[in-house]
Amino acid sequence: MKKNRIPARAGALYVHVPLCRRKCRYCDFFSCDSGNTPPARVVDALLGELQIHENVLESPVNSIFVGGGTPTILEADNLRRLLEGVARLAGPRTEFTVEANPDSLTEEVAAVLASAGVNRVSVGVQSLADDELAALGRLHNAAQVETAVHLLRANGLANFSLDLIYGIPGQSLDSWRRTLGATIDLAPRHVSCYALSFEDGTALHDDLHAGRVEEMPDDLQQACYGSAVEMLAAAGLERYEISNFCVDGARCVHNMTYWRNMPYLGVGPSAASYIAGVRRTNRRDIHSWLNAVQNRQPCPCDSETLDWPMNMAETLMLSLRLCDGVERRSMIERFGADPLETFPQSIGKYAGMGLLIVDDRLRLSPDAFFLSNSVLADIIHEAASFK
Repeated sequence: MKKNRIPARAGALYVHVPLCRRKCRYCDFFSCDSGNTPPARVVDALLGELQIHENVLESPVNSIFVGGGTPTILEADNLRRLLEGVARLAGPRTEFTVEANPDSLTEEVAAVLASAGVNRVSVGVQSLADDELAALGRLHNAAQVETAVHLLRANGLANFSLDLIYGIPGQSLDSWRRTLGATIDLAPRHVSCYALSFEDGTALHDDLHAGRVEEMPDDLQQACYGSAVEMLAAAGLERYEISNFCVDGARCVHNMTYWRNMPYLGVGPSAASYIAGVRRTNRRDIHSWLNAVQNRQPCPCDSETLDWPMNMAETLMLSLRLCDGVERRSMIERFGADPLETFPQSIGKYAGMGLLIVDDRLRLSPDAFFLSNSVLADIIHEAASFK
């Protein structure tokens, strides 16, 4: 029997603060210049949109994630108002994360985070080499990262994640390993390591196609990834997802919702939601979003109802990013079918190559993690071929 048995309400809330002081050269997330958009109006609209949709949320929610953009460039009063407005949806066990950049993480901001009940901070470090930070267009330097971590600890916010990027133009394996070593010295509970992607419409994408920069060769990127796995594991940060590492008990609850393809609500321009099998994404237009919320009208968005095979394929694809993979029994209970019978070509192909381990669970072999995009794309392609 074909089905998609998931909770009716969302256990995760994402709040997109679409403001930045300056666009980073690699970033394709939606954001606007904070000098041209009144922050107080943005906060009003975020809280207004949340009020419209909060009936789809569990009470309390399992996780709240305030991202962007750069939430911490909000002035203290606006930041406090936003965080207190979403904190009412939290319970004592809710993971409450705010993204922060080192250059905007001041003593006042750290105090606001702590007083609002934030219990996890995700810091956009990207590199601890100043020349690489400049190449990415970041506003901070390496010294500010250490200062930011000190401020977090001083305000009782010891549960923080540091986000890193490898594959930066001009970066060497040695410089990447130095960044990893310096990151480990800061003793984070969680680290994310993502390969740089040259997204269309970004400054770095333009530089690549104009020949001003070169993409790091695949073999060097693979060496960087291997170094991250090796060095972070030696420091007690085990890989639990392709690009994410943590100490015991510090997995990101919010991202686990995405990787398990469970319901979530997103508010803010460009924010995505997944409720009752329907994916809705707000348009990347701050003016139409602000006007719609102010007039209590539906936000301009694109929506898609996934059919049964595609829903199952996306759930399998996302779950395979986890080192634990997914239990076949849980897929059968949720969708009414065994993925081995639903996607025999893709699973058979990669199991035969030793890249996919099949028993009572489905999971990628460690050797497949760097090649995972091909595996996951084939599953989606097979689902798209269903008539």
